[in-house]
Amino acid sequence: MSSDEYDGERRRRHRRRRSSRSSSRRHRDERHREEYDDADARREGASRSDGRPEISLRSLIVGIVTVVAVVVIGGGGWYYYRSVTSPQAIALRDARKQPLLDMVIADQPDAERQLRAAIDRDLSQPNSGGPSRESALVSELRSAYIAPTLRRADDASLIATMAARAAFIDHLNKTDTKVCREFALGGVQHPEALDPEGKRLYDGVLKAVEDAYRSGRAAKQTPAVPNLQQITAMLNEAGFIKSDYDKLNSFATLSNDITCYITLKVNQVPDRLRPEERGPYSRFILGN
Repeated sequence: MSSDEYDGERRRRHRRRRSSRSSSRRHRDERHREEYDDADARREGASRSDGRPEISLRSLIVGIVTVVAVVVIGGGGWYYYRSVTSPQAIALRDARKQPLLDMVIADQPDAERQLRAAIDRDLSQPNSGGPSRESALVSELRSAYIAPTLRRADDASLIATMAARAAFIDHLNKTDTKVCREFALGGVQHPEALDPEGKRLYDGVLKAVEDAYRSGRAAKQTPAVPNLQQITAMLNEAGFIKSDYDKLNSFATLSNDITCYITLKVNQVPDRLRPEERGPYSRFILGN
């Protein structure tokens, strides 16, 4: 064999070996992708069946509570706009337009004194960043009085509140996803700007949550509230999958359309549960 023939044969053998190694790598990569896809499918299946999705439950609950927090106050949400030069009487009147807050003040006379003091400080020494003292106090009143009262409410009024919310959100999903996101993240800032059907459904939300509050105020005991694992199992039963949990975990970063979609899905859960689970689920969501 000549030198040229020898070199040619050597190059052909090298190409065959390289082709063989490349083919082996492709097979290995394909096998790994298949294994990954199988594992991902198993995780997705676990989310639907065993109540242990591959997510942080704490992040999940933070996401859910963000989705429904506004219902506790009603009105225009916790954050509304006014001039820092407005007199205290106007600021207090604006604050008391929030239906449940007005009911709390009626039940807890000291709450009005605290609210006046917070408004005074906001007017004389406005915060340069973060929530106002007034909105911080409203959050404290929610934790101290509103959430515990809603946890004592009867199943029927809690389920009705979730249904009223779902109907309102469904309307916004079809007409104005920007306002839908606004509602989910803190409240409708300008209810007067809603279309006629939106106003009607929004009033239904406010009435439902007021009825639930009255029910809880009259109750003597708090029914059992589901734990995180039980709530996750209910979400799975209602059709939540890993991608839904991912949306809840990153709720603040979602687009208007996706925010509205996941908010609606959270509020529609009672309709997809067994009758005996609907009240406990609603109690957990509205009472947190």
